[in-house]
Amino acid sequence: GGDNTSIIVSNSDAITSTEKPSTEASNHDDNDDDTSKHHKDNNHNNNNNGNNNNNKNKKRKRKSNRWAWTKKWKEKRLNKKNSVGDTEGGEELVEGEDNNNNSNNNNKNVRKKNSLTWTTNPKEVNEGSFACKNMQTKYNVQVDDHGNDDGNDDVDISNENGNENEDEEQQQQEETGNKLPKRKVALFIGFLGTNYTGFQMNKDQRTLQAEIELALYKAKLISRSNFGFPNKYSWSSSARTDKGVHSCAQVCSVKILIPNDDMDVVREMINKELPDDIVILDVVRVARSYVAKTARDKVRYQYMLPSFLLQDYALTQQNLRSIAGEHDDHDKDKDVGKKPLKEWNQLTSDEVISIRESFKTYRVSEDTLQKLKDTLGRFSGTHKFHNYTSKKDSQDDSARRYIHSFVVVDKVVDEYGMEWIATNVVGQSFLLHQIRKMMSMAIDITRGAVSSVTTAEDKNDIDVMEESFSPQYTTINVAPAQGLFLDMSFFDNYNKRALGKGEALDWHSEPESEAVIRWKNFKEQKVMKHVMAEEAQQHNFIKYMFIQEFHLKHASYESSEQKVHTNYNANRK
Repeated sequence: GGDNTSIIVSNSDAITSTEKPSTEASNHDDNDDDTSKHHKDNNHNNNNNGNNNNNKNKKRKRKSNRWAWTKKWKEKRLNKKNSVGDTEGGEELVEGEDNNNNSNNNNKNVRKKNSLTWTTNPKEVNEGSFACKNMQTKYNVQVDDHGNDDGNDDVDISNENGNENEDEEQQQQEETGNKLPKRKVALFIGFLGTNYTGFQMNKDQRTLQAEIELALYKAKLISRSNFGFPNKYSWSSSARTDKGVHSCAQVCSVKILIPNDDMDVVREMINKELPDDIVILDVVRVARSYVAKTARDKVRYQYMLPSFLLQDYALTQQNLRSIAGEHDDHDKDKDVGKKPLKEWNQLTSDEVISIRESFKTYRVSEDTLQKLKDTLGRFSGTHKFHNYTSKKDSQDDSARRYIHSFVVVDKVVDEYGMEWIATNVVGQSFLLHQIRKMMSMAIDITRGAVSSVTTAEDKNDIDVMEESFSPQYTTINVAPAQGLFLDMSFFDNYNKRALGKGEALDWHSEPESEAVIRWKNFKEQKVMKHVMAEEAQQHNFIKYMFIQEFHLKHASYESSEQKVHTNYNANRK
């Protein structure tokens, strides 16, 4: 700092190393301590200022490079869209200078951003949304233009971590004169999945997400320009349930207009627009960074199975054959495993009711129930579940899943006289059909349908399950979807971070809270009763058992390297 030839760098100019130092610096007296200290301090400060300015210049350069890269990426994306006609997400990127339609400058749905313009194309709404004309026509849904445009028709470019340009959005709201604040909330949702093809929006399909979006729009909580574009209002769901699967605890994050600080009022506004088989159980304000898909730590599903599925397989076959069709006279002394003469769709309603009556009186024994508990317990821990889903092999890391627990909860007899067994499985996440295939495996092991494998030595039933976790391919049947529903979602890590900053997403630890009471009532009075009544009317589990016993077109539990024998494989096509 005391060197007379120190270089002082400023924002406007700089002294190169070949230039002479100033006169003041050249007349510096080395013996004058005060003067020396003064110059040292000045030079030190000037050097620090120079370093700070250099850092600022570097930051500006990096920012400029980022913008140049972003612009280049957007131009490349525009060229790709123009060449293939693809405008993902319902947005079309056009150069402002190349837009010959000057009337677009006055369009509410056009916003200038530097040299680029985002414009909404009404033909590119999500084809599974009721904002799509085809969906309105197909399902006879009337959508009114209530005109609550919040002026924010930008694409929400928030990523999985929830990064958003909140300041820009708030500024835009102020410019348009919209006084309603927009905030992110978590929706705690219950629904019956019978009338829907699944939760997530799908082209030309009636889905739960589409119904919820329509309700948000009708309640004027999302704008006209955002209707049909879930990415614009930061939509994210913690689970994607299959066709026919119910839920008591689906959680979705969404950014909505807040007309009232009381979230119960907002909840009622949405419920007023929803069909009877969907209900919002709670609405909770969450942090801007919250994304339902990534914030959930674990999830609990419940599967309800009628006890007769655990009946000994030989007795089951005998009951089915006695009703579905008798042997011909010349076949009476032949193999008792001969399939009945009728197919399932050939059975009369009286015959189906007779089968139900023969199963209805069955009650599971304690030994059989304990065997089911032991079998389900073997799923706990980390395993490769490639055989419990589709289009995955043992080398796929996404097939490795951790199961916290799989337990029997309780037995209950419904109003129709049939006994049911409730089971709970808790895991971080599940693959397509995974739980239903796990249940099918457990049922077949418990009832004795799976008994041995073709190896040098005899093995017990549990080995069949272990074989399903090996790299070998094994065919496993799928239990009916009607007994499965999402029971609870857990957000422990988010709640720890939100401690003292906002409301926790906790619907299980405080049984006396109003939201938990609503959840419990919906589960017991709606979902569980619906599962039982649906079986009494549609006979889904009886059909599953009948087809599994006699009319499957493949041998169950057959791997590519070794065939697992069952006591009824010889009777199948």
